[in-house]
Formats: sequence, structure tokens, C-alpha cells
Amino acid sequence: MALPGESVGILGSRRDGAQLVTELVAGSKDPEQGKIYIDGDPVVLDAPGAFLSEETLRFNAVRFAMAHGMSGQRVRSAVAIVAQEAALDDAVFDDQVRNIDHQTVERVRFYLALATGTKALVIDDSEVLFELLQNEWEQKKVEAFYGRGGSMILVSNDIRHLSPLAGRICWLHEGNFIMDAETATVKRWRTQLAKAEREKDTKRAGQLVRRFQAEYEPPALSLRGNARRRTT
Repeated sequence: MALPGESVGILGSRRDGAQLVTELVAGSKDPEQGKIYIDGDPVVLDAPGAFLSEETLRFNAVRFAMAHGMSGQRVRSAVAIVAQEAALDDAVFDDQVRNIDHQTVERVRFYLALATGTKALVIDDSEVLFELLQNEWEQKKVEAFYGRGGSMILVSNDIRHLSPLAGRICWLHEGNFIMDAETATVKRWRTQLAKAEREKDTKRAGQLVRRFQAEYEPPALSLRGNARRRTT
């Protein structure tokens, strides 16, 4: 799905199966058929995955790092680096999350995800994170992540969130992938399908979907490094 140094968008809603794809990539669900190859343990940042609002930002940062396989000095180092990169003093870091603006909290989560050394970062339908990744400083972080061979998978039903960030998009429609192409190509065809659906032109909409399904070819997977297979 994603090669080293590549960003891939998954376009689709929960009904289309986008949530299931996220769970399969993350390993929280096993595929009923087929195989999944993964190099490293993906870190998933999702909109519902917010920090505990009653706890301090530092407590949540430590909890996040430990949940992603870090312990001891590695946790302390990661938290210290994140605080420095996010330009947060102790007063903010030791304040309750509910008192801190949402973008700062999401920025800390993003930096923590990178600090885990993950090779695969999945951002699942988090509008704040999509906007954050377009900031100049965060873009530098993303470029460094790609530079060391990291892959990013961005999941959203809104192509406007994916367009500035994804090099290509895999389009899910009613449980099936119907397109895997450059972002501009998917955006153009998605606009045409949306127009047909908005105008209740079911014939045109059906023709488009059938055409996409007929032309879609699942990508061939090439393995690298220590990729391992998940099977049922």
C-alpha cells in the first residue's frame, strides 16, 4: 500500500470500509482472506484518540510513549525532546489537557509518534492533524520522516484533507477499492461521481463506478527489510 518515503491517502468513509482498513494495517484486526505485509509497528493517530483531558500533558505524553513500546530512559528522553520541539515550558507541560489548546495537544501527539521511531504512521480522519501537517515546521518533520524511509497513510472521506498531503490515493467505495492513482486523477473522478450523485443521475453514477471497478488493478507488493506477514 505504501512504499518507503511515500504518503498514501485512503479515501472513503466508515461505511465504505476505511475504518476496517485502518484496523487491518494497525494489526487490531486479522484479515479473513489474503495477507498483510508490514515493516515495523504502525502508530495510529486518530481523531477519537485524544489525550485524557483531566490529566496533565506530561502524564499523557508518558502514557502514549509507553503504549507504543517505549520504557525507562527512552520515555523520558522522548518526552523531553517533544517538549523542546514543541517549545513548551514546564508550566504548560504540567497543566491539564483541558486547559491547553487543541492544536498544541495534537502537535505533541504527532511529535511523540515520530519519536517512537515508527516506519509507518497512520493518521485516521483527524482534521486538526491534517491542517497541522501543512504548517512549515511540521512539514520539515514529515520530510525528515520520509527521508529515513517512513511511510504515512492518511485516511479521510474528504479529499480536500488528502490532496495537499498524499502523493497518491486509494479510493474505497462501498467496501471495494475502485481506484489507486495520483491524487489529481482521483480528485477529478471523485468530483465527477459526486456531481452525478448530487444531481441524482444514478445511471451516470453507476457507469462511473463500473468503469472504475473494471479498470482497477490491485497493486503488486514488493517486500523490503524485515517486513513480516500477518495472516489469519
